[in-house]
Amino acid sequence: MGKANGEDVKENSMKILIFFPGGLGDFLMFTPALRRYTKENPNHEITIATHKNNYLTHIFDNHPYIKGGYVHTPHPWVDYNENYIAGCSDIIDNYLPKHCNKFDSVINIVKLPNMHKIYKYAQEMCVSLVTDYLDVFIPNEIVETVDKDLKEKGIDKFNLIHSVSGNPVKNIPKHLQEMFKQESNVPVIAINKSNPHENINYTFELIKRASKLFVCDSVCMHAADALKKENTIIFRKENVPWEWNYVKPLHIKYKEVISK
Repeated sequence: MGKANGEDVKENSMKILIFFPGGLGDFLMFTPALRRYTKENPNHEITIATHKNNYLTHIFDNHPYIKGGYVHTPHPWVDYNENYIAGCSDIIDNYLPKHCNKFDSVINIVKLPNMHKIYKYAQEMCVSLVTDYLDVFIPNEIVETVDKDLKEKGIDKFNLIHSVSGNPVKNIPKHLQEMFKQESNVPVIAINKSNPHENINYTFELIKRASKLFVCDSVCMHAADALKKENTIIFRKENVPWEWNYVKPLHIKYKEVISK
């Protein structure tokens, strides 16, 4: 008998809805708990309920742990005047019962962290992690597309910079971006709000191939951790209103550029 959010979940075939309002980096930190849950409950079909900022990136497409795909919810921050707690409460109490009532059980992953998020998510899923590494799954067609694009541009070795986060306070300042580019002896591919790719897995494949990374506290930082990219520089603010210890990479050695 498995458990989730403190409630027993039967081992037979079930349709499970997981309400996950976190961001893309949060989802990568959620993969160890998902991996363990699906290992313990192989007959459970998981569907993710999340806002469009997540599912439009294709991060859930053909995901081995998410057989049921995803369903749309309002954004608990954007659609509720930046009141995350009120947004999550309304979605759980009103939106999900009305629009997502075909599931056998609902698991809500909404609590604020008091430990590293990898372990907080495992706690909320009521699983004990055997391994805590992060998972990134890159479809073959994305690998082939990146191959084609780099060959057309004549790029072999390159460095990559990801400078813009969903929270502007975490963005890499322009002078540090320029310094990184000037010090690079190979081409630099920049990923930011003005130069995104519609499929986040494309970015993951670029991260996998890059010789050196300069990233802010964002999904690309966690992808670097998942892909074991040791040659990574991370920019972060010293006075951000959350604990770095809750989100920092656990599986790679990295350099930090810290700004007050």
